[in-house]
Amino acid sequence: MRGKKAFGLILLLAVFAVPAFGQGQPPDKTISVFGQTIHYFDMGSGPVVVLLHGLGSRKDDWLPVLEPMAQKYRLLVPDQIGFGKSDKPLLDYSVQTYVDFLNEFLRQLKVEKASLVGESLADGLLRFTRRRSAATRT
Repeated sequence: MRGKKAFGLILLLAVFAVPAFGQGQPPDKTISVFGQTIHYFDMGSGPVVVLLHGLGSRKDDWLPVLEPMAQKYRLLVPDQIGFGKSDKPLLDYSVQTYVDFLNEFLRQLKVEKASLVGESLADGLLRFTRRRSAATRT
């Protein structure tokens, strides 16, 4: 629990201590997930942290915290399917759809373990993913 508190504190400090667009934007990368193009940032090194934006948002909203967090973590910051620069296909945009795309995104990047950080819509995805993985472990 102590590690989670420290991580949360780092995130809060990064949000409030770093000027909003003081740093350059990281290179935009793309990957095909279920035949759809997903745009994302991949920067830093260390334990993997996935930053998930909320409803009506995009990966660029995480720009203020990327540089300080990338000093300790490998950050994966996708534009989720239907948002930002990622494809916007006609499909069922259910929580399960977002979870499936996230799982496949991480599988293709060969990420076996990651910490997930989200806001708004992403909070629901994190809760659903946690319930699902807990059921799988039993």
